[in-house]
Amino acid sequence: MVPPEEEQNNNPLFFIEKSNRIVAVIFLIFLILVFMDYQASRHYDTMQSNAQNNNFDQELEQAQEKLDTELKKNKAQVSDSISSASADTILGKLSSIKKEIKASAKDKLLDEISAIKATPSKASSILGELKPIKAKLRSTPAITKQITDEIMHPHPYYYLYFIRFSNKKSKLIRVKRAHSSASLSLSTVMENLHKGPSVYEKGLLNNFNRRIKINKIKLVANTVILDLSPAIGAMGPHVIHDRLEQITHTLTQFPQIDYVNIKVNGKTLPYIGEAKVVLSDKLRPNRPSFLAKEN
Repeated sequence: MVPPEEEQNNNPLFFIEKSNRIVAVIFLIFLILVFMDYQASRHYDTMQSNAQNNNFDQELEQAQEKLDTELKKNKAQVSDSISSASADTILGKLSSIKKEIKASAKDKLLDEISAIKATPSKASSILGELKPIKAKLRSTPAITKQITDEIMHPHPYYYLYFIRFSNKKSKLIRVKRAHSSASLSLSTVMENLHKGPSVYEKGLLNNFNRRIKINKIKLVANTVILDLSPAIGAMGPHVIHDRLEQITHTLTQFPQIDYVNIKVNGKTLPYIGEAKVVLSDKLRPNRPSFLAKEN
């Protein structure tokens, strides 16, 4: 009977398996060596990069120090040069430059005077051209029309006009509004009329309300041109008439204003509203008014 060890030694498969194990071990050792070499190379590169960065920083600091030293040196040299310059020399140069400028201006002026004297006909022709222009300016009338919405009103108050019904009839009631400056804007007056009576002014109605938009207001001579939206013709004829009385009484209370010309979106209309209330380009109040305390 053959022993097991001799049987394994005589078996060819045993030698193949043993050889494979040896090769695997050698390959593993090779991989370990390659990995160690790679790690060593990375460490070396890192150390070299750090060293280069340190050298660059050192060189940069040295260059900066050198630059600062040169700047200080040059600054000191320039300062010494300026301080050593003579003030009399600088003033002398300025004086000579001033004299040259004066001499040049004088020579130029003398040349122009000589040219005018040498050509009197040219000077006469220029004066001849100016005479008709001067005469035209003298004959042009001054512009007397005032186009603005500002008026002089040095009084401490002005009036707004609202409606009150008494015995089924409407009356115009005037109430005071305080005023503190020497001038007054008609736009401000109409805006306050828009706002209506205050909470303390009981029983008063406002037919010129916020539905009516004020497009533009201006004073031309003694007439206020008031451009309004089409809502000025809203409601019936009695309401429209009361509304027009409110407007005309409020605006013509000022001595500078005699008439009111109402336009609708910039257009002059012969009448407004479905009731066809007639408009005039020179509206004036047609009814009396009363102070609020009188009623």
